[in-house]
Formats: sequence, C-alpha cells, structure tokens
Amino acid sequence: MKKSTPSLIWSLVALVFAVSATTLMLSYMVTDPTHVINELGGDCGKNYFTFLYHSVYGKGFWFDGMNYPYGEHIIYADGQPFLSTFLHWFQPLDAHYALATMNLLLSFSYVLAIWFTYKILLRFGVKQLLSVLFACLICLLSPQVMRVRAHFGLAYLCPIPMLFYWSILYHETRKWKWALYIFIMGAIMSFMHLYLGGIIFVWIALYTVGCILLLRSSVRQRLVQVLPLVISAAALFIFIKSFIAFTDPVTDRPSFPLNTLESVTHIRDIITSPFSPVWQFAADRLKWQRISVRGDEGFSYLGLVAITIVLFSIVVGVFKKFGKNDGRPLVSEQKFSPVWLFIAAGSLLLAMGAPFIWHLEWLLNYMSIFKQFRAMGRFSWIFYYVAAIYAVVALNSWHVNCMSANRRFFGYAMVIAALGVWAFEVSGYVKYTRDFIAIGKKTSDEFFYTNEMKWPQYLQEHHLHANDFQAIMLMPLFVSGSEKLWVGGDPSWPLSLGIRAANELHLPLVDVMMSRTSWSQTEKQVKTIAGPFADKPMLRDLKSNKPFLVLWFDSEDLDPDEADLLKSADFVGNHFRNHIYVLYPDRILANDKKHADSIKSIVPFMAGRDTCLGSEDPWLEDHYDSRVGAHQFFGTGSCNTIKGDDSVLLLSPFRVQGDNVQYELSCWFLLDDKDYRSPYLNIKQFDSSGHELLSTDVLTNRSVDNEGMWFRASSYFMMKSATRNIKVTLENIPAPSYVAMDEFQLRPAAATIISKAADGKVLVNNHMLSGR
Repeated sequence: MKKSTPSLIWSLVALVFAVSATTLMLSYMVTDPTHVINELGGDCGKNYFTFLYHSVYGKGFWFDGMNYPYGEHIIYADGQPFLSTFLHWFQPLDAHYALATMNLLLSFSYVLAIWFTYKILLRFGVKQLLSVLFACLICLLSPQVMRVRAHFGLAYLCPIPMLFYWSILYHETRKWKWALYIFIMGAIMSFMHLYLGGIIFVWIALYTVGCILLLRSSVRQRLVQVLPLVISAAALFIFIKSFIAFTDPVTDRPSFPLNTLESVTHIRDIITSPFSPVWQFAADRLKWQRISVRGDEGFSYLGLVAITIVLFSIVVGVFKKFGKNDGRPLVSEQKFSPVWLFIAAGSLLLAMGAPFIWHLEWLLNYMSIFKQFRAMGRFSWIFYYVAAIYAVVALNSWHVNCMSANRRFFGYAMVIAALGVWAFEVSGYVKYTRDFIAIGKKTSDEFFYTNEMKWPQYLQEHHLHANDFQAIMLMPLFVSGSEKLWVGGDPSWPLSLGIRAANELHLPLVDVMMSRTSWSQTEKQVKTIAGPFADKPMLRDLKSNKPFLVLWFDSEDLDPDEADLLKSADFVGNHFRNHIYVLYPDRILANDKKHADSIKSIVPFMAGRDTCLGSEDPWLEDHYDSRVGAHQFFGTGSCNTIKGDDSVLLLSPFRVQGDNVQYELSCWFLLDDKDYRSPYLNIKQFDSSGHELLSTDVLTNRSVDNEGMWFRASSYFMMKSATRNIKVTLENIPAPSYVAMDEFQLRPAAATIISKAADGKVLVNNHMLSGR
C-alpha cells in the first residue's frame, strides 16, 4: 500500500528533525568529521588507535598494532572489525578519511535511531508530531550517547530501536522476514561490538519467555510464535562463534573476566544523572550525594518525565489489580503489549546482576555466556528504550483521553510540560557532548601533529628511519587486558604519545591495552621487564633482528629491573616528553647470558643453601621447606592456601644501615587458571614508637615474572632509615584467591641473593635461573 501524502510529509519532517538533532548533539563529528578525536589517553585513545591503525595498515581480521610480536584478533581490540576490515580494502587509505567514515557512520546511527523510534511511537498510536519530538528526546537522552566519548563500538544508537521495531512487526504479523532483518542487523552490529550481539540475544531470550508466560493462546501457538526469532538468535550465535573459531588461533583467553558483578546497574543509575541540569543542581546546591557516577557501566537514566510516568503506572497498576476496580491497565494491551514490559523488567534485573548477586555467583560457572560480559549493567539499555517509549505511549494515551473528555487545557499542558522538562534535561547532555567534541578538534591537531614536528622528521634529524625499527616500546612497559595481569599502572599519558608515533611511523607497539588477551602471550610480554635474571621468551619469538624504538615518558620513574633494559640501548635524545632510545634485543639477551654465567660460576662453591652478594643490609628468605604443601615452586615444601581474608606472614624487628635504602619484597603464588583472582601482600614499616611510616602493597596482578601458573608478586619500595619493625600481611580477598604460596623474600635492591635446591634449580633474587 502506498503511503499517503500526509504520511510522506511527516516522514520527511521526522528525517529533518533526526538530522538536525544529530547535528545539534554531535556538532563537529557531523560538520567536520575528519578533525575530531575526543581524547588520546585511556580507552578512548586506544579505541581510536586500534580502529585507525587497522583501517590504514591492517590485513584481514588480525590486528598488528599492539601486543607485538603476537598481535590480537581485531574483535578483541575494540577495532570495530566490520568497518575497519572493510576500509583497509581501500589501501592506501589516509587516516583522516578513516576517521571521517567512523564519525559519519556514528552520526548516521543517531539518525536511524531517531527514525526507528519515531516509527515505533507511531505504531503504538502516538500522534505524529509528538512521535517526532519524543523520538528525538528519547534518543538524545540515551545512556549510549555517553559512549561516543570513548567506546565507539557501543555508541551506535540504532540497534535497540531497530530491534524493537522489527520485533513489534514480527509480533503483530509473524512474518519471517522481520526475524531475518534482526539476524542481518545483529551480524553487522556484533562485529562493531560483541556486546551489541549480546543485547540481541538477551532481548530474544526475554521475548521468548515473555510470550510463553503472558500470551493468551495454546502452548503450541506460543511456541510457533517465538520459533522464528529463536532460530534467528541461534543462527546469529552459531555465525559469530564459528567466525571467531575460524579466524582466532588463540586458545587460552581468560574465561572469567574481572569484576563481572561489580559493573552492574544500581537504582541511582536509573533515577539520577550527572549530566542532567536538574541533578547537577541537586548535587551543587542541595548537596545531594547519591547521584550516578559519571562513567558508570550501569548508567541508564530514564529522565524525570519517564520516571514519573513509569512509577505512576506501577502504583496505579497495583491499585487496579488489588483494589475494587476493573483491573484494566493504564495503557491497553493493544497499545503496548505486556511482553515489552516483561523484556524491560527482565533486562533491568539482569543488568542489576540478578540472580547472581543473590549469593548465587557460582551459577556463572554454568552460564559461560554471562561470564564473558564484564559490564552486565549495559543490558539496562534495553530497559531504557522500552521504558522511555512506554512513558510516551502512556502520556499520549492520557492526552487523548483528556481531549476526548473536553479537558483540552490539561491535555495540552501535560504534553507541553513533559516536552519542556525532557528537553531541559537533554540540554545538559547536548552541552556535555558538544564541549568534549569541541576539545576533540584541538586533540585531532595533536594526534596528526598539525603544528608540531612529525616523527619521521625527528628520526631523520638523528640519521634514523622508521624502517630501522621493528616496533615501539613504551616505558614503563604496560601490559593489561588478560584479566590476570595488569602491569604498568595507568598508561594514559604514555599511550597518548605512543599511538601518535605508531600511527605516523607505521610501527606496532609492544605494549598492550586490550581485552581478553592470551594468558601465555601476556606472561611472555611481562617477563621482558623482569630484570637480568628472568628469562625473556618474547625476545626469542621475534622474527626480526631490528632494534626497538623506546619512548620513555619523562614523568615516570623506572624500577631497577626496567632500567636494566636500557643498558642494552643507545640514547638518541628527547622528543615530546619522551627520552628516546634505540634498544637492541640481541644485546639484552647477551647481557642476560653474561649475568647467568656469572651466577653459574658461583653456585658450585656455595657453602650453604643461600648466599647474599653486594649488600650488608639485612634480608629475609623463607623457602617454606618445613611446610607440607601439595604444590612446590622451589625446594621441598610450600605453604598451602590460607583460608582467611588476611593473615600476618611476618612481624619482625628490622633496621637498615643507610638512609632510606631501596628494597624489593617478592613472593611466588600459584593461581587458578579459571578466573582472574589473585592475592597481594602489604608491608608496613613502624618506627621505635610504633608509628606507621610507610605502607606498600605488593600486587600479584602486577607480576612481571611467572612460571606456568606460578606468579611472582613483587614491588620495589624505600625502607625508611627510621624503621625499627616491619609487618607483612597476606590479603586474600575474595578467599581463597590462590592455590599455594612459596619463596618469600625481602632483599635490598642492591643485593644479589642466590638460592640453590637439591634438584639443581637455582633462584637469583627470587627469579628462576633458566638453562641459558
């Protein structure tokens, strides 16, 4: 059936409003898309880099820009693989054009989201003008809007409105084509970000359960009703799993991500917003404390209008259900099926962590698909769209009733007030987004070195060229994303400088900031900075003899083990807050062999089990040989798991001879290979009066040496000259967070402590000496 002229006019009006609202919100991302990079550090910088590097230099589905020499599957690098792998077919491709394509595609997703939300509202009987206006407001207040600052794969606004609209059409017509549309959209959007595929699975699962529980038809009819969508979801799941299985050679990715039940939705995330002018006033003037935190994964603020309508509907619905009334809902089932409300409620409960937060976390061991979703709070986005749309449908229904009852003033006042309050709250989102995008114009100039000397020119001035190097190593080295290990602290500033150099020089980064990286690869990477007595398997995996270009960020200090690497490097100069070195892998290996040979020459002449060279300050060693542990790292014994949340390992008098001597505390822990958990040590220093001088945490998840699933927790710190007593505590939360403990050592950093076992194994400074 052809559309009538008024319908076509309203469709054009909706499209104009959608484009205008998108331009208002995204500003320069629409009008100057080649020159907007919102931020260079943290997740934002990393996500720009992975997308741009793969678009411009990539091949296939393997991302080579980080984790050198291993690389990573682009889907785990947040590189929007559907788009980036498509773009690199057009190589050579300028990074400006890749950036523009991403920014414009994100903007187009806003237009699509508004258009489909408009169509949904029309389908539910909302008047055309109200459908246009509220569609814009719903989408501009969406929690996904805030993802445009950093998590671009999650910032595409259109998937949930498209999913909702096609589900409505399927629900009403049962035509298979709508299930096919959902499958195609899901396949595309899953390869922009896997969470979008997860949202589709959750939606269809809840729709299936909702239909079975709520539809008034025979069991057979209900099963026939849901079958096409179930097949669509199953086909999508099989497609994604098969694709990853065929394109990803890594077999040891973490199966239990960090903080699965910490990034959930809380009540404050639904009813408050740090971006709304109303709640900003409440925080600044009324000193309201319980407001959603900016950046919360579970953030899903509905807006005051939608909150009021939803709460009112719940109260009236309960009253009608249990009171002396006809029990009819405020919005008829013909206008808004209870299946959609079931989907909204179910997704919200899941986003809140139900049922796992009810002391049922063990269920995750049997529901591996949910274990992979570190931020379960994102499923609340389903609730947002359904609840917000329901609020508009209810408002329209009340407006129509008022007009029919000749209460026109109240009917118009109610709608105008709702539009005004909703638009006022959206204004805060618009201002926040436009402000950081405006800064993104300047950040883009920094990324592309518009007003500064470019890296190729700097190298040329020092008689070097990008082809002289195999990769860039940022110091201090950071390796994060395997869930078990998070080495290097906050990498934001070094990363911001490193990605600019990598983009200009077409050189990959050794450093890693990605998600679910291979454990074995991560273990190899971190050992590179474990000092001269640790094996360095990553260097043996290199396929080139070329040196690394080292960028040492000038505000960061290196510990003795990291600094040891630079003994094998040549200093070049300083550039963009970096000390620049040329680091030679063969020199590192030769230097390590020299150290190993010197130790091997000493071991045969050792009179006892342990010896200390190079320092007269006190040191402590416990091999736990008197303990009967099921697992040993070194020697004949080990300490089994301590069941408590914490335990004092050492309480001892201690005094150094010099002024503030640098020490290292280390201990080996055997960890479970099924999850991310690990313990840590805490050492406190006290003066003669018992006052605490210094507290230092020694984190196992920052371990830089390992043997299988044994990880060496270690940290360098200053032992104060006033110290007279020390206390070392094992922190074991959540207990038990490890399998066994072995080889506790506290030593001066200047000392070389050698330990030998009856089976011929040798420890040097608590590192296992390999057979080099």
